[in-house]
Amino acid sequence: MGPHGRRSRRDERGGAVSLWVVLMVPVSAFAALVAMAGPQRVAAESSVQDAAEDLAMLAVAWRDGQGANAVVGAPQGPLYAFPPECDNDGQPTPFDTSIETAQVQIGGYQARIVNWTPRDPLTVPQLETERDLEQDRHDQLVDRRDERRGDWKAACELVRESVLRDLGYLGVNAGSLQGFYSDSLTISPVTNKPPCRASPGTMVEDAVHVALAADWQHAGWAAAQVWPEGTRVAAESIGRLSLPDTANPAIGCGESLAVLDERGRSRLGPSDPSRELTRSVPRTLIPG
Repeated sequence: MGPHGRRSRRDERGGAVSLWVVLMVPVSAFAALVAMAGPQRVAAESSVQDAAEDLAMLAVAWRDGQGANAVVGAPQGPLYAFPPECDNDGQPTPFDTSIETAQVQIGGYQARIVNWTPRDPLTVPQLETERDLEQDRHDQLVDRRDERRGDWKAACELVRESVLRDLGYLGVNAGSLQGFYSDSLTISPVTNKPPCRASPGTMVEDAVHVALAADWQHAGWAAAQVWPEGTRVAAESIGRLSLPDTANPAIGCGESLAVLDERGRSRLGPSDPSRELTRSVPRTLIPG
């Protein structure tokens, strides 16, 4: 074969190499982008998981600390001043029930004074004194309630700022944050629920389930090339109120409080003990 045939074969080999380069360069470039963006997404997911754990611990502490008289907790319903909404004045707050009771009592004394014409005028100051004592009690309760409201709001703002700042640093759109916190898991109708023994000498007295989800869409140029419309990241956690206890013969918690597996992934099996427990109580949406 003449020189023209040999040149033709060399041209074909060169064309194949050129085609390989054309095909592989974009693939390699995309792989490089994934290599850069992947760890960023993992960091964002980890940050959302940390936020879920922080809010779960806050929720169980709030349930234990809030209530009608700040001694008995608030196992059900919305919590006062819970992130990210720290100005929900319409929610139950400590001492509200006591204040309402005092108001009824004050009203009762007012009615007695207005509607009763005593034979002995000297008994009226006694009723007025009784009413004044109730009014003082009512005023003290209002002051204590307002003080507690201020404490709850201040703590809520600190947690809110910390959570949103950490999420924002890693490209999570804090404004898209949604989720829920549950009522106390102690009110669940299922058998394996708190109070239960987590380990020898440790009792879980209360627990609250929290789940969060948000948009991850501001992590930088590399992430925008791989996920141009962003992606959704989510996490969940169960906050526990644990106390040392060696005398209580309560049953063990088992896996009822383990919503994550060994690799940190949510356990979604329909018959999973933790799923059965967390789905058995009402939830309050975040933001409420």
